[in-house]
Parts: sequence; C-alpha cells; structure tokens
Amino acid sequence: MVKKTKEKNFEVKINHKDSFIILKMKGYLDAYTSLEFEEKMKEIVESGNYKIIVNMKNLSYISSAGFGVFMAFVDEVRRNGGDIKFCCLPEKIDEIFELLGFKHIFDVLNDENEAVKSFEKAKGKNVKKGKK
Repeated sequence: MVKKTKEKNFEVKINHKDSFIILKMKGYLDAYTSLEFEEKMKEIVESGNYKIIVNMKNLSYISSAGFGVFMAFVDEVRRNGGDIKFCCLPEKIDEIFELLGFKHIFDVLNDENEAVKSFEKAKGKNVKKGKK
C-alpha cells in the first residue's frame, strides 16, 4: 500500500514586471518555510522594490508565521510609497484572510492584472492629492 503524503514544500518564484515584483507562491508557507521566505522578502525590500503582488494560486497552506512575514514588511513598504497586494487566493486561504481580518489590512484582488490596476489607481489618487 502506497502511503499518500502531503506536499509540504514551499517555492516562490520572483518575477519583475515593469515596476512591480510578482511573487508566485506554491506549497506550504509554515513556521519552517517562512524563514526562507522572510529572507527573500528582505532582499526584495532592501533592493528598493515596494510594489509587491503576491499570487497565491498554488499555495496550499499558510500559517501565522507566514502571515507574520507580510506583516513584518508592510509598514516599510507603505512608508516608501508601495504596498503588498494579494491575488488568486485559493478558497481555504481566502477564508483565513477573511477570518483574521487581513482583508481590512491588505488589498485582495482576483488576478495580477487587477492588482497592477489597483496600484495605478492608487498612484492616480496620490497625484490628485498633491494638486490640492
């Protein structure tokens, strides 16, 4: 009998698109894998990339440690005129975002294009504010 094991690996692919960083996450983001992910986020932010889109389409699980990584960087990213926006949340992760109130802290969008437009829309608002 073959015993089924859950896929507990974590992988993040980092793509640059115009002025955006798109993180495509896959697998389990838990207490163990969040340490590696935190290092990648640190590199991204320290290199001056503040417009971050997190595509969670292939993420199976996220723990409080995983959420903690985003919380650790969101203030610095926003202070520098950027943001962290999420898209393509699987149903289970979407429910967790809702339960924990993360949807009040972060923008959660349907896909990457919507996330890009959301950044552009926010930029437009900032320009209008500057004209007053």
